[in-house]
Formats: sequence, structure tokens, C-alpha cells
Amino acid sequence: MGEPYESVTVETKDHVAQVTLIGPGKGNAMGPAFWSELPELFAALDADPDVRAIVITGSGRNFSYGLDLPAMGGTLAPVLADGALAGPRTDFHAEVLRMQNTITAVADCRTPTIASVHGWCIGGGVDLISAVDIRYASADAKFSVREVKLAIVADVGSLARLPLILCVMHMCWGAGFLTSPRGLHRTPANDAPECATMDHGLRPAGPPRGP
Repeated sequence: MGEPYESVTVETKDHVAQVTLIGPGKGNAMGPAFWSELPELFAALDADPDVRAIVITGSGRNFSYGLDLPAMGGTLAPVLADGALAGPRTDFHAEVLRMQNTITAVADCRTPTIASVHGWCIGGGVDLISAVDIRYASADAKFSVREVKLAIVADVGSLARLPLILCVMHMCWGAGFLTSPRGLHRTPANDAPECATMDHGLRPAGPPRGP
């Protein structure tokens, strides 16, 4: 692919493009470069006739810790400050729309897209894998929608897309974790919260030891 990216590496072999998250934040966290580069990258891959499938994975021991809070703190701080007025809130709304469009660029990609998940997949990582066509998880994969821990809403994609994939009450209402010995599989949306313990390779996990 053209110029190198800061947040990902791209390697194409046998008509399959492997997009590897590299951060640069800890645990492949998603900083400003990720939110800017991903739409451009997926537009280029989707337009490339030699690319017939796309695999997204993470470098190192984890898929992604999600939003890079230290790097993106300047975006959140003004709107979270006491007495925040309309100006900062309007700017924040525009930034959220831009981030939503980043994840939607993956969902809109016509080329079949697969997420290969290992280790931690948290917050924005779950947003990202909710937008692909197929999710394949290793036995050590752990998933959590952690935004509630920050008193914010998972509005970049998880709440809109995850109900079409699996039962999410445990994750989204309580910031709980799911582990996956066999991968993420579709679960009926009208099942009870315990649906994650059924024959889908997912189960609620205990308190995390990290990150």
C-alpha cells in the first residue's frame, strides 16, 4: 500500500490483506492516527481488485485495548469539565461523528472482512470487530465494552451492531467481560442475559487482572 501508516501495518499475500493494529498506544490502543487512517486504508483496500479478503488483527499479545485515553484526552477533557458550554459540546459531537464514520468505513467495505482476535479486545476494539463480517477468536480472547466505567456511552458502533451478533447486556450494562474458547458466534438477541453461557463458546468472565 502507498505510504506507511502510523496505527497499522498492511501486508497483502495471495489476495488477502492483513491489517495489523500497532497502536502506537499501549496494547494497540486507538489514538488520533487510527481514527484518521482507517477510512483511507479501507477505501484503498476496497478499491484494489487484487484484494479479495481483509483480515484485521492486533500485534503482540492483544487485539486492542480500545480508545487511547492519554492520546485522545484533549478531545474528552473540555466536554467533561464542569460548566462545559455549547462550543466544546459541539466540537465533541463532531469528533464522535468522525469516529463513528471510521468504524462505519469498515462496515461499508464490500470486501469480506475478518477479525482475528486474541488477548484483550476492549472498548473501541469491540466497536471495530462489530463492524466486520466474521469474527474469529482464540481461546485466550477476552471482550469488554468498558465505556460505562468512564461514564460514557459506547456510541461508536457497539450498541448499534452487537445486538445483531450476540447477547450484550452483560457487557454493555455492567462493563463485564466475556471469554471465548471457541470464538464469537451469533446468539439470539431475545435470549436472557445468561445466553452467553450457552453453546456459543462465550461465558462471563471474572474480574480482569489487566489491563
